Amino acid sequence: MNELRKLLPGIQKIHYFNYAKMGPLLTPTAKKMQELVEEGRSPFELHDDQWIENLKQSRKIIAELIGASSEEIAFTESTSSGLSLIAGSIRWKEGNRILYPADEYPSNRYVWDNLEEKGVITEGITPENGVSFSHQLESMDLSNVRLIAVSAVSFWDGRRHDLERIGALCRKKKILFSVDAIQAAGVIPIDVKTWDCDFLASGGQKWLFGPIGTGFVYFRKEIIPDLYVPRIGWGSYQPLKHALTEEFEFAEGAKRFETGVGDIIGFIGLGTSIESMKEIGWKKIHSRIASLVEMTQKQLSNIDLTPIAKGPQSGIIVFEHPEAEKIHEALEAKHIYTTVRAKRIRISIHASSSEEELTLLIESLRRLL
Repeated sequence: MNELRKLLPGIQKIHYFNYAKMGPLLTPTAKKMQELVEEGRSPFELHDDQWIENLKQSRKIIAELIGASSEEIAFTESTSSGLSLIAGSIRWKEGNRILYPADEYPSNRYVWDNLEEKGVITEGITPENGVSFSHQLESMDLSNVRLIAVSAVSFWDGRRHDLERIGALCRKKKILFSVDAIQAAGVIPIDVKTWDCDFLASGGQKWLFGPIGTGFVYFRKEIIPDLYVPRIGWGSYQPLKHALTEEFEFAEGAKRFETGVGDIIGFIGLGTSIESMKEIGWKKIHSRIASLVEMTQKQLSNIDLTPIAKGPQSGIIVFEHPEAEKIHEALEAKHIYTTVRAKRIRISIHASSSEEELTLLIESLRRLL
C-alpha cells in the first residue's frame, strides 16, 4: 500500500516484519510532534487552548477507532499501565477468581496475579489445540469468577479469540470482561460494543505507529460510577473553582482516571497517526493485511513451514523451527527484521509491507532451511 509506505521513510532501506514489537512513527506524526516541541519552547499558557483542543481531538479519534465514546477513554502510558489501572479500579472481594489464557503476555498475567494479596485467585487456562478459549470457558465451572481477561490477538502465535462469544458469556454470567488490544489495534476492526467488553487497553507504539509511552484505556460508561479510582490528582476532579476548594466531585466519565496533565505531545502524536491511517481508509488497511498474511502463509507452507495459528487472520504469523535462532540472525544480517522466541519465529505484516519484500523473505527462508 503505497499511501502508507510513503509515510514511513524509516523502513525504506530495510525489510521490516516486526510491527508486533514496535512500529516507526509516521511522517505526519513526527512532523506534528516536532511542531509541538517547538511551540513548547514558549510558556504553556500561550498555546494551551490549542493543545487542549488537539488533545480532545485525539481522545475522539481513539474512541472512534474502537467504537466507543470520548467519555469512555482515558489516556495512559502503555498497555501494561492501562491493565494495571483496570485491575486497581475493580472493588475486589476475597475469593474472587480471574481467568486468562496461560500463554498471555506477562502484562496480562502479572497484573492479575499481583492481586493475590487481596485474596483474589487467578487461573491461567492452558490452550487446547483445535478448541477456542470461548469453548473452554463454556465447559468450565465459572462460580466466583469476577473477571475474564484475554488478548484480542495473541502475541505468542497470532491467534484471534472469539471475543463476541466470550463477551456474551460474561454478560450472561455477570462476569467482567477485559481485552488487551495491543496486537489488534490498527490490524483488525475493533468494536467494544460488539465485543461487549467492560474494559480494553492498548498502547499506541506498535501497529498504530504512535509514539512510545502512549496508550489508552476504555471503561464501559455504565460501570464507571461503581469503579474505584486508584490514582488521584487534580485532573481526576470536575474543574476546580480554585485550588483550595473543599468540594469533591469526580470528572465525568473515564477522565477521572487521569491524574493531571500527561504527555500531551505524545497523545496528540498518537491521534495524528490514527487520523492519518483513517484518511487512507481502515477497510483498505485491514483487508490489505489479511491478504498479505494469507499469501505469506501459503508461501510458507510451500517450503514446509506451517504457521501455528489457524482460523481468522491477524497481522502475526508464527512458525516453529529447531534452528530458529540461527535463522533469525541470518535474516537480520540481510536487514530482514522479525522476532524469535523459544524456537519460534514471528513475522508481523502491516499494510505497509510489500509483495516484493515478502517474496524476498520466503526466498531467504528457503535458502536457510
